[in-house]
Amino acid sequence: MVRRRQFTGRTGHRRLGGRPRGVWVAFGVGVLGVVVSVVVLISVIGLIGSGEGVTGGMLRVPVGKITLVVVLGYLITLALLVLTATSRSLVRAWVSAVIACVVSLIVSVYPLVATATAAVSQAHQVLPFIADLIHRVAG
Repeated sequence: MVRRRQFTGRTGHRRLGGRPRGVWVAFGVGVLGVVVSVVVLISVIGLIGSGEGVTGGMLRVPVGKITLVVVLGYLITLALLVLTATSRSLVRAWVSAVIACVVSLIVSVYPLVATATAAVSQAHQVLPFIADLIHRVAG
């Protein structure tokens, strides 16, 4: 008679502090997602800086707002990654890792949106000035 092993629901693959391997995979995926979004943030800041340089300082960039949102967003992302690394539940680890990636991507794109919004509101102020200037020159 052959004995069959019963599945107990535990895989036995536990390492590093008694956490399942999937928690560490989720943490790695979260860190990789955050690194990608930091690269996006650097590209966006470079784009905004070049736009500021081309316009000769005429573009109003909301630096204070951008700095506040980026710092707070990445602090939230860091807290979510810590939650991912300290979690013993696979579901909680994956959910927090994915939320960390989403938050960091939103924070990375926010400077572009804030600058575009500021430029549009500034353009609404420029158009009446140009129309007034044309009327003055035309007579």
